[in-house]
Amino acid sequence: MKLCTNAGHAMMKKGGVLEVSQRIIDVDEEFARNNPNLRTGPHLLLTINDTCGSMTPEVMEHIFEPFFTTQRQS
Repeated sequence: MKLCTNAGHAMMKKGGVLEVSQRIIDVDEEFARNNPNLRTGPHLLLTINDTCGSMTPEVMEHIFEPFFTTQRQS
């Protein structure tokens, strides 16, 4: 939810499209072996994409931290 809210704020001035989709994928043994926290079998893949293009690689490293923000603190 926070990721979508942030994308909406980032697109306020110039506009854009926010896309949220989901699908079921099957994790095979090879993929699970390379990703130790996953088990084989069906998983939900959630994809969030926007057309803003303003997220830097440095910001992407922190997007799932609960209190991370790029907003200036007053």
